[in-house]
Amino acid sequence: AIFIAGTLPEAARIISIAREIGLNEPIIGGDGLDEKELFDIAGHYAEGVMFATLFHPNEKDPQAQCFTRLYKEKYGKIPDSNAAKGYDAMKLLAYAITKAGSTRPDKVAAILRSTRDWPGATGLHSYDDNGDVIDKEIHIVRVRDGVPELLK
Repeated sequence: AIFIAGTLPEAARIISIAREIGLNEPIIGGDGLDEKELFDIAGHYAEGVMFATLFHPNEKDPQAQCFTRLYKEKYGKIPDSNAAKGYDAMKLLAYAITKAGSTRPDKVAAILRSTRDWPGATGLHSYDDNGDVIDKEIHIVRVRDGVPELLK
């Protein structure tokens, strides 16, 4: 397998070149590949590529389904992971400010560090005492027929 620890657009160019020169090994990458730009640049060469993501619009999670439905109603298209992550970031910040009763960074940070199982579009959010994300579910997708397909 070929593991690409990179982001777009460079990763898409690497995928294209690898396929053009005849490398047919599986290609695996991180969430840096989870953008429309992968398909814009790599085109059909993206077929079969697998990558990690925090969000997929076909997740069974009720929060993800609700976010996907509302986003599609408002914008007329299916949300990508960046839309979901941005939504969660703003909602989580609003939650922390409200709970802290302040916008002071130290107070907001203390609330975030104590947050456990906050429900967002990308699943549950929990943090440890250092502010690091813990127990976050990561999904794996594979490009099939030009579309990122959620693997079980």
